[in-house]
Amino acid sequence: MRVQSYLNSICFDRMLHFDEDNRDDVEAVMSKYLDKTYIPLCSFAMTDSNKDSFGTLLQSIITRQVKMERGVCNSLSYLIGELLDNIYEHSDSSNGYVFSQFNHSEKAINLCIADTGITINGSYQKANLYLDEINGNEVEALKLANEGYSTKNRPEAENRGYGISTSKEMLVVGMKGAFFMLSGGAFHRYENGANDYFDLRDIFRWNGTVILLRIPINVPKNFNYTDYLE
Repeated sequence: MRVQSYLNSICFDRMLHFDEDNRDDVEAVMSKYLDKTYIPLCSFAMTDSNKDSFGTLLQSIITRQVKMERGVCNSLSYLIGELLDNIYEHSDSSNGYVFSQFNHSEKAINLCIADTGITINGSYQKANLYLDEINGNEVEALKLANEGYSTKNRPEAENRGYGISTSKEMLVVGMKGAFFMLSGGAFHRYENGANDYFDLRDIFRWNGTVILLRIPINVPKNFNYTDYLE
């Protein structure tokens, strides 16, 4: 019963949807979670203005739910913005998906951002870039994305990649958090000095990309999020 109650609370089988037409309604519904420690499962229509509006709403609610230092708040804003932009620019997904839960014992926000798009490997295939390096291997595609190899074929974007590398360094190196990514049948873990890639094709596959961030609310005293901005 406790599991079912929790699933009902996070809207597991009836996720909230945020689009241009029902923005005011969703904001009213989401305001009910200001005194909670979680944001229920939400989907949002993938348009430029809508993902920006949803990202602002998401950040606003989390910062109201959890007391955090200003540096953490600024980092949260950056991470949400970067990852929502990634979905918009690369996934070809009509919707994005979000879930957030504050873990009291870890003193950390667990934030999940996902899509049901073409995967990172599919994005490289669509752009017709780095195909020889990838050679059909989704793990190699995931490595390239995390090392900053862009699918945007223009000089100013060549080293920016998916915006992932900057976000990872800020979160893991600067804030001492953790970063996990699943795309297709490839999985990446970056935390506590571990920087691993796994081929999960024989075990599990997600037709899209899922990113999970563990964001500490207490960070090292010398942390400055601007040190990690490109």
